[in-house]
Amino acid sequence: MNDSVRGRRPRAPDQPDVASPAPEPVAADGQPASLALLRQMGDAILQMKMVLQAGSDAAGSMAESADRLVLAARPVLSAFVEGMEREQAALLGWFRLFGDDLDIDLRLDGLDPDAEPVNALLRASGQAETPLREFLRRAKAVAATQGDDVVVDVRLTARKTHAQAAARELLATRPEYAGTVEALLAAAQAMVHERGWSLPAAQPEDGDRGSQ
Repeated sequence: MNDSVRGRRPRAPDQPDVASPAPEPVAADGQPASLALLRQMGDAILQMKMVLQAGSDAAGSMAESADRLVLAARPVLSAFVEGMEREQAALLGWFRLFGDDLDIDLRLDGLDPDAEPVNALLRASGQAETPLREFLRRAKAVAATQGDDVVVDVRLTARKTHAQAAARELLATRPEYAGTVEALLAAAQAMVHERGWSLPAAQPEDGDRGSQ
């Protein structure tokens, strides 16, 4: 017999506590998902340097601003092809992690004057795997005739849009840091910086937080 037949007032279903903050998404290891993402991005940047600058005729170069990091390298052709065939899965993983924040431009430099240009623009929106494979196929054909007289001009641009969003999310789930934006960013920034880049000073939107 249900409550209405017994004459009792039906029990209202449990209502969510709207005053409580939503639980923070967590990664598999229990750390906040936004912090896990920042760690993964920092590790990927370190990996990018190791993979793309390996075998370069110089150390390569890196420039960083508040909103992006640009990595340039000129590895000899044979070293680049060998490295990319070994690390192709890692490169494609960078695109899954950074999405449209990541661009990689590849171009062969030093081709014979009558040779067709060989280049590739790798983008998350353009299914990077197919153009990368085609570039490597053509690069190997060039290596068979010109060898290491040819180098690969590599330019990687990693924008920080998603990193900034992750930092904002981390701020939003740390009410104990209200009024001190820098206090929370400092820990995340140090963590990311030790892996090869610096987190932009992502300030909260107007009205989110302010100095007390």
